[in-house]
Amino acid sequence: MRINSWLLWFVAVPVVLMALVVCVPVQAQTPEIDALQRRIKSLEREIARLKAGRPYLSGRLSRPGPNPTATGWRNPDNWCQLERGMSTQQVQTLLGAPTQTKKVGSTFQVDIYQGQVAGVGYVIGEVAFEDSRLSYWDHPVCNP
Repeated sequence: MRINSWLLWFVAVPVVLMALVVCVPVQAQTPEIDALQRRIKSLEREIARLKAGRPYLSGRLSRPGPNPTATGWRNPDNWCQLERGMSTQQVQTLLGAPTQTKKVGSTFQVDIYQGQVAGVGYVIGEVAFEDSRLSYWDHPVCNP
């Protein structure tokens, strides 16, 4: 009987203590995990709402169809062909010469495309280059 008592103290008790140590922190974190899951769902809803308001964020242009008479930067299809890392020359081949260029420091440049678009009004789009490579763009919304 004495061996069983020692076995109980040296095997069973440590196992029970380890189980308590492992389970208690998980239970303590449950409200934090629930709060994070609620936050994720809230952010996912916000992203969906923003995409609905700016359809080009989800890969769709916010216009009914192509405008075959639009050329250069006024043609939304040209903006869809832009890719990060393109050279200044590649971008200007698609969009044409910018209406304005701003240099920031020695490595950053912003080209601005602005003007009237028939049936839409005055619009502005811009492309940004870092070290002469396209890093960001915001195309004009050309819906009639």
